[in-house]
Amino acid sequence: MDTSSGTTHARWLLSEENQAKVLSALKPGGVLWRALFEAWDLDKSQTLTSDEIAKGLDSVAHDVTLAAYARRILRRIHFSEAGTCSRAEFEDSAALVFNDLKDHTTTFDLT
Repeated sequence: MDTSSGTTHARWLLSEENQAKVLSALKPGGVLWRALFEAWDLDKSQTLTSDEIAKGLDSVAHDVTLAAYARRILRRIHFSEAGTCSRAEFEDSAALVFNDLKDHTTTFDLT
């Protein structure tokens, strides 16, 4: 990989040019959280049940970072009495987590 940040994958992952892409994917309604919600919504009801959430968390357990952010999102959700959350609630919670992340993001100097 040849980027303005250098030729190593690690340099690119931590580069300023990639941080913008990562933040875009993580932003409210961004592709990462939308894809995650859709993957977890097994019955395609536009809500997540506790069972779907448990299976979803198991499916991302190998990715420590993604699992950690998913848990942060889930902790902020006010679940219905039926124990479900809607896509809108999931995305609203993701927005709060994104704002926390954005407020604490710094650019790494790899030189």
